[in-house]
Amino acid sequence: MNFIHASDLHLGYAQYGLEERFRDYARAFQSVIKYAIDHRAEFILISGDLFHKRNINAPTYLQAYKVLMELKERSPSTQVYAIEGNHDLAFHQDGKSWLEILNSQGLIRLIRLKEAGDIKLMGDHVELDNFSCLRVRYIGANTTSSIPRIAEEIKKLEAQHGRKYTILMMHLGLEGQVKQSEAGEIPYSSLMPLKEVVDYLALGHYHLQYEIDGWIFNPGSIEMISMNE
Repeated sequence: MNFIHASDLHLGYAQYGLEERFRDYARAFQSVIKYAIDHRAEFILISGDLFHKRNINAPTYLQAYKVLMELKERSPSTQVYAIEGNHDLAFHQDGKSWLEILNSQGLIRLIRLKEAGDIKLMGDHVELDNFSCLRVRYIGANTTSSIPRIAEEIKKLEAQHGRKYTILMMHLGLEGQVKQSEAGEIPYSSLMPLKEVVDYLALGHYHLQYEIDGWIFNPGSIEMISMNE
């Protein structure tokens, strides 16, 4: 299996108020897509925060559109599976996020939260011949208490579809990975119910790269977001 895992691309961020930094984030995203094309990736994961702000402007959307369209034209079989991070979530009054617009145009496959019978948190997922791709949306303070339920629902899906290589995308901060802790961090011990049902836990949120025990992976941002990182 050959795939790319990226996160925290923060398109639209004009760091220091500079137009050049605004373009840097688009170039960084394009480098991910070019790498995927050159290395014939089967699919790309984006585990949250494709955009820097919920209310993006037209130039930011155009950056995302152009890069994803390049992938669609040059490698139409390479699917992009994405989840929303805390920066991507729709405003309540809007009802839809910009990732949903990209999804409606066929440029990404946004894995959303849907209910399907007794499956409440894992109702929308991707099932292919050799792997399953699932997601959990950004649920903040409720994440820790929801993990046992998530694990149980994955077991139910396995009973329905058979055991496959399972990828779960989540957008969360893992305790002990950054120097200055943040509110809502998840301790590693809380993730243990997932270990028996998830082969690759694809994280996003913290902008530094880390890997834990061969099953938890956070790619970090490929562009600097803050000087303290």
